[in-house]
Amino acid sequence: MKTLLHLLSYPLTLIFYLCFGLCIVIFHPIQWICFNVFGYKAHQHSVAWLNWWLMRCLNILGARFTVNLPKNLPENAPIIIVSNHQSMWDIPPIIWYMRK
Repeated sequence: MKTLLHLLSYPLTLIFYLCFGLCIVIFHPIQWICFNVFGYKAHQHSVAWLNWWLMRCLNILGARFTVNLPKNLPENAPIIIVSNHQSMWDIPPIIWYMRK
């Protein structure tokens, strides 16, 4: 079973990198247009969608995300989010779930 999972990881990794690269190539001009033509608010929406798609790319590899947010987060005060930053895997979910 371990050998089968190891063999399956190669094509899944290739598919992930293709999807990840495609997201970056597609969303770069979208973000540029949103920011320069429509302003910062439109740029925020395009970044949110980019992060949603990046999370879907990570789902290709079998990654699942669980976010447990406290119910009493302050809205008028800055907060600090700490993650282990072992890879880029934690950045898109944090940005997606903490968007306003």
